Amino acid sequence: MNCRHCNTAWECEWEYCPECQRNFGGAIYPKQQTPEELAEIDQLIRLIRQAFDGNQLGDGTTIHEANLEGCYLNEEVRLEARAKDIETDWSDVPDWKIERFSSVLSFFDITGWVFYIPAYMTWTLRNWRTTDLIIADFVVWSLDPTMSGISLPRYEALSPMQAHAAYRFVKYFCDYSGDEESRRAMDAYWQRFASAAH
Repeated sequence: MNCRHCNTAWECEWEYCPECQRNFGGAIYPKQQTPEELAEIDQLIRLIRQAFDGNQLGDGTTIHEANLEGCYLNEEVRLEARAKDIETDWSDVPDWKIERFSSVLSFFDITGWVFYIPAYMTWTLRNWRTTDLIIADFVVWSLDPTMSGISLPRYEALSPMQAHAAYRFVKYFCDYSGDEESRRAMDAYWQRFASAAH
């Protein structure tokens, strides 16, 4: 393939171009965050907070329940897991829960996924450049409708403003990570929400 920025031939699209040192999305090696990127992160986190403000979990799956992966030994086990999650606002979900339960996004019901996805997105924006955890991958995969086990009803449960915030999150990763999953998610679903909801 050729670099989309300088047309130099290079072998692997997930690496950096040997000539202009950019990845597919345009981020420059080494992975240093420019003031422009940091400003975009701040703006995007504000957008996510606004879009998901007041979002309620209700009877949706909690993060400890999701960690059981649907394999409830009995109702008591499920209720004990649920009792460990007292947060009524997604912004109160502590970082340690997201870091410990990085792979549970596939195991939420629709309501639980809509409640927790903004917490995972904001954690990812704040930490993906500096962490060794692969939470960013799990979050992007959760937004890719072509991935096995991902259901469109989750996305359809988002309000127009929430869907636009998710679009902006996916676009950020298209621009700064350039990974195949974010581009696939954008092409398959999220590009339709490019216009901001009013």
